[in-house]
Amino acid sequence: MIAEFGLENPRPIMCTTPDTGAPYYMLQSGNTFYLWNAIGGTVWEIVKPRELDEIVKTMVEKGERALKLKERKEE
Repeated sequence: MIAEFGLENPRPIMCTTPDTGAPYYMLQSGNTFYLWNAIGGTVWEIVKPRELDEIVKTMVEKGERALKLKERKEE
C-alpha cells in the first residue's frame, strides 16, 4: 500500500493500539512523517509540526487532530 503513494524506504515509527479502534500507523520517509490509515487506505503527510519530538508532543497534549495534515494521493 505504501509503495503506491511513492514513499521511498518508509520506516515505521509507531502505531495505535487495538483498543483505540483506529488502525493508524506513523511512518517516516526521508525527512517527512506520514499517517497511514490501514483500513481506509489513505496516507496523510504531517505538514506541521515537522520534527518527531514536536509531533509526539502535539499528539500527547492536543491529540492527532491538532496536527496539520495534507492528503497524499496515489501515484
